[in-house]
Amino acid sequence: MTDVRTPPVTEAQTAVASDTATVRGRQAQVLGPARLLVVPAVLLLIWYTLYLILGRDAVASPAGVAGEIRDGLSAGWLAESMLITLRTATMAFALATAAGLWLGFVLGLSRTVRTALRSPILWAQSIPKIVLFPVFLLLMGVGTSTNVAFASLYGAIPLAIVTMTGVAGTPSVLLRLGRSYRLGRWRTFWRVIVPNTLPTLSIGLRYCFSLCFIGVVLAEMFVSLQGAGRELIQAMTLSNLDRIFAIAVALAVVALLVNGAFLFVQRHLERHRPQPERSPL
Repeated sequence: MTDVRTPPVTEAQTAVASDTATVRGRQAQVLGPARLLVVPAVLLLIWYTLYLILGRDAVASPAGVAGEIRDGLSAGWLAESMLITLRTATMAFALATAAGLWLGFVLGLSRTVRTALRSPILWAQSIPKIVLFPVFLLLMGVGTSTNVAFASLYGAIPLAIVTMTGVAGTPSVLLRLGRSYRLGRWRTFWRVIVPNTLPTLSIGLRYCFSLCFIGVVLAEMFVSLQGAGRELIQAMTLSNLDRIFAIAVALAVVALLVNGAFLFVQRHLERHRPQPERSPL
């Protein structure tokens, strides 16, 4: 056989590679914050273009919306309504998380239960939840508890489906590895299944909060005396286009901030989650 040898790497090549990596790192540090401004700038440009094409009767002007947001913050009604909606969404998210994780783990761990209930749950997910809101009103009346229960339904079922998929998709080699170390069911659950499912769960929780947030806004639009949804439906009744867009922008900003926080936690968990394939004990 022919002896093929790799030519040695010279000091000059090493220095060039090091300088290239340094330059790329500095470029990433400089361009990182700039990239965050690209999407808002493009959206603002599209918004202003639509305003020029369609006119004020169809699209509110960015300047008018900015003034409405400033007035709403100075008057206090915008921040107060956003805090009320965010607080209600947080309570709905807590309830949806408890119900969705419990149901998802039960379905994922038991093949018999999963076979029996998977189709009904997928069918329930396909039902438009808004048609069930009158049922919640009939059973619970008007109030924050109704909004919380209704919004939690938005997030609980998708979270259960995501959790079920993640748990059921645990590689069999990891389960056999746990049995080889004579782990019991409880320790296998915490040291093998949960670490393997964490990335899927973090995505499901982020999706769950977004749906709960939407559910709260919809509930407030129908029957509520406070909250961003209530302010939005009042602005629609008065045909106040600037206020409608101002509330929509505020809701989008709140949703993006919360989603960004969930994404940060998700990446942190992915970097620091334990590796059961290396040391399940």
